[in-house]
Amino acid sequence: MAGQLAYPFALAPLGRVSRAKTIHALAPRLSHAAVRVPDPRHLAQPMLFPTGQPQIFVHEGARQALERRLSQAHHRLVLLSVTDNTRHMISRMRRDGVLQVRLHHMFLDAPALVQDALVRYVVDGERAASVIVGKYIEDNGFRIRASQPVSMPLLTQGETHDLLAIHRKVTRAISPAPWTR
Repeated sequence: MAGQLAYPFALAPLGRVSRAKTIHALAPRLSHAAVRVPDPRHLAQPMLFPTGQPQIFVHEGARQALERRLSQAHHRLVLLSVTDNTRHMISRMRRDGVLQVRLHHMFLDAPALVQDALVRYVVDGERAASVIVGKYIEDNGFRIRASQPVSMPLLTQGETHDLLAIHRKVTRAISPAPWTR
């Protein structure tokens, strides 16, 4: 093939760049194992998708592999659902002896170390594993879709004060540059 096939819905959606402390402007917002379904109202061509927003197509093999790891560690049946939530990245509930787990799609292609910690956290509630999982969520906050698209840049210049200039001045006073210490 001469060129790469591109879809109009494959572009990065509007929204925040990062929830993490570092900015990942060029990093992907979705995992390799999940694809967000486009909003049919914004497509040039009519496409039929099941109703409900937002939706993602999940790589079923990745989902099943993680579900299998959770079941082996739990020694009982585990039902895994993959979400695109904006607030709750992990939730679990026991119902009739079955552990029902809901995870954000970012965990499907997480490194093995993070997935091991995730399994320990979900099954046993291990505190050390929680720290690893929390760090991963913070580092991958850019993958969490914005709850509302950003329509215009934030204006910091008011009638009297420029809040960004004040913020920079205060942060410089509190924490001087590392090379000045």
